[in-house]
Amino acid sequence: MRWIYLLLFLRTGSSSPHALVHMGALLSPSGPFLHSTLLDGLPVARCKPEKEILGPTQPWVSAALGTEDWERGDRMCREEKARFMETLLQLGDPPGVASVLQKRRGCVLEDDGRVTVFDDYGHNGEDLDNSSLTDSSPATGSVKDKRECVALLKKLLKRRKKRQVHPEVFVFVKMGKFTQLPYFSCLTTGFEFEAPKVRLYRKRQEVTRGVWSSGVRPNGDGTFQLRKSVEITEEEGQEYYCSVTEGNFTSTWRLEPGPSSPPHPPAQPHHTESGSGSPSPPPAHP
Repeated sequence: MRWIYLLLFLRTGSSSPHALVHMGALLSPSGPFLHSTLLDGLPVARCKPEKEILGPTQPWVSAALGTEDWERGDRMCREEKARFMETLLQLGDPPGVASVLQKRRGCVLEDDGRVTVFDDYGHNGEDLDNSSLTDSSPATGSVKDKRECVALLKKLLKRRKKRQVHPEVFVFVKMGKFTQLPYFSCLTTGFEFEAPKVRLYRKRQEVTRGVWSSGVRPNGDGTFQLRKSVEITEEEGQEYYCSVTEGNFTSTWRLEPGPSSPPHPPAQPHHTESGSGSPSPPPAHP
């Protein structure tokens, strides 16, 4: 569905805009109901199906919201499940045929203060015009709904800013699994929110052709990783560098002399700088 691509954009984009998205899915009227809340594309809370209550997916989220917020979330879990069942019955799928209803609603806060709200449905993988549905929920575009969404978004952003930690960075050379040719790789891991910008360089020139990216991948502990690689020759290894930018801080990483293998021990930064977020090319290797 088209709105999935918007979610991916928000997850890997710049520090603005910020988005709070409630995403739900129901597999047939009597099937399992899944519902999660995402901040800038990363899950922060989910409905626990066995109790129909909202629970945090990361420890820092518990302290970000008050009792009233969690009680409102518990009601949302119960009401959304009932609403999904009602809507799926309205669609009239044949009995015994597997069907999936998805919903995405929330708000996007631009850096200039503009707010966009959305409330989209998907049915069996296709966008669904929800104007024909009888929905007992309040209109997503209402002033109250917009205000509550933005207030919750700002609470989470404020707490997240206090919690953010620097990721680890590893640079190494590894033989390709299929090509048996060496690859220079830069792995950044342990970030929780917005992915850092990772750039590869050779002799002060940024490498853009032939660069492979893993994309943002979960570590399974609430943190994420990103890896970029490029094919090299054995003689070129020491000519390559990696820069990692988090906000206004950029660090440059290079291979230690001698054999290299992922990911232990970590490389050490040879150069750091504060700047605008667009790093200068790393200094030439002596």
